[in-house]
Amino acid sequence: MRNPGIFKLLDGGGRPYKWMINDPPGMQGAYVFYRGWKLSDNIKLQFQFWLPEQIDLYYQNYDPLLSYDARKLNPRPIVAYHPVLFYSGITSIFIKEKGPLKDLGGQLWTVTHDACEFRKPPRLNVTTEAEEPKTRAPVAQTRIQRENEQLAITAGIAIPGINSRIED
Repeated sequence: MRNPGIFKLLDGGGRPYKWMINDPPGMQGAYVFYRGWKLSDNIKLQFQFWLPEQIDLYYQNYDPLLSYDARKLNPRPIVAYHPVLFYSGITSIFIKEKGPLKDLGGQLWTVTHDACEFRKPPRLNVTTEAEEPKTRAPVAQTRIQRENEQLAITAGIAIPGINSRIED
């Protein structure tokens, strides 16, 4: 869909990082730990129009995409293609605050929105089954378990899990 008017990225779009900085007791310097990415916040988007047709096209085509209905439980992010956002690794955004249509004079109108990066955390598989132990060391039996196994062998009774050495 072609943009009516001019689109500008006014501010934001950088890549903030998470850093944990701990000061050691009684010493100069600090321990610095990298903790990953933060979401890019405070992205300012601006649409500029100078013809009434451009304003109409914006409100027909773009405004519904940038608006969230109060009944939507899970609003979808907007896929964003912009060089500044691309080089920061930002591919999706959501609108935090929609601005009004403003008259700047001289037949120039603008709409400015505040946006934030949208990025889901990677999925973690927390439902995997426990792995089998690497080595199969024999399990120590209690005295009662050994006596029960000996009685079963003497009587010729096959008890599953106790005496698997008895064959039919």
